[in-house]
Amino acid sequence: MVGLSLGATVTMELALSHPSRVERLVLMGADAAPDGGLASFRNALFCRLVMLMGMRWFLRAGVTKTLFGAWFRRHAPDRFHVFRQRLADLDRRAAQYAMGAWPGRRPLLDAVASLEVPVRIVVGTPVTP
Repeated sequence: MVGLSLGATVTMELALSHPSRVERLVLMGADAAPDGGLASFRNALFCRLVMLMGMRWFLRAGVTKTLFGAWFRRHAPDRFHVFRQRLADLDRRAAQYAMGAWPGRRPLLDAVASLEVPVRIVVGTPVTP
């Protein structure tokens, strides 16, 4: 199983719920801890706005800034545009599910450590221009 970002959280949950169905994991940009404090409040509020209004342009601007770093936006504008358009085309219900899943995720770090399958974790280092 391979998961990226929120998909990595889904992948961890799947592996924990059905360990016999998973041979190995690749977790890219994974976050096994829920947000806390101000980040939790901000993300919950942002998710609520998406649920109420859909992925409007001004909300999409915040999402893309969070999801795609400045380096990617500046140095890969064609690829960034593709992802930005995918967000624009996202069905309102799909956006609601995705945005609602993020602030509601549970802590997974201790549970994932108990898995008995190989796990590859891929992380990146921010690039300073």
